[in-house]
Amino acid sequence: MSHQWDILTPPNTHKKTIHKTCSAKKPEAARPLRTTARQIWLLASEPFREYLAFYASGMETGDRRLGFWEQRLSWINDRPPFRMQEMEKRWGSCAAHGEIVLNPHLIKAPQECIDYVILHELVHLKHHNHGPEFWAILSAAAPDWERKKQRLDADVERLMAA
Repeated sequence: MSHQWDILTPPNTHKKTIHKTCSAKKPEAARPLRTTARQIWLLASEPFREYLAFYASGMETGDRRLGFWEQRLSWINDRPPFRMQEMEKRWGSCAAHGEIVLNPHLIKAPQECIDYVILHELVHLKHHNHGPEFWAILSAAAPDWERKKQRLDADVERLMAA
């Protein structure tokens, strides 16, 4: 049995990215019926719907935690754009133009680890490298960032599992 689903995405999500993600998870489950700038209608299987719910939860958590840090960091005037993207070896990244990319598997981590990754990427908005200034700002905002990183690294295999 198949169902039609509306998938609402953030305005900055490209249709190709959504379809690529959908197709990669279960090719026979994802078939675009009609596409607009912000939504794709799909016939989806139960495992695929579960993945979509997981992805949406990641977007919600990322948005909430970005808002938390936006209020606390003086160099953040506006919330930077962000999106989710599965990455094999990274929890997050910050593009030169300021877009934050988070791995949706990060949602499985404890909140303090999620905050560490988001803070790490936000510090890149001020210093786009890992020089001494970067580490000084990160340490000032989260003095125990190393413990959080170690906790995240220790659990990486479980967290990254599908």
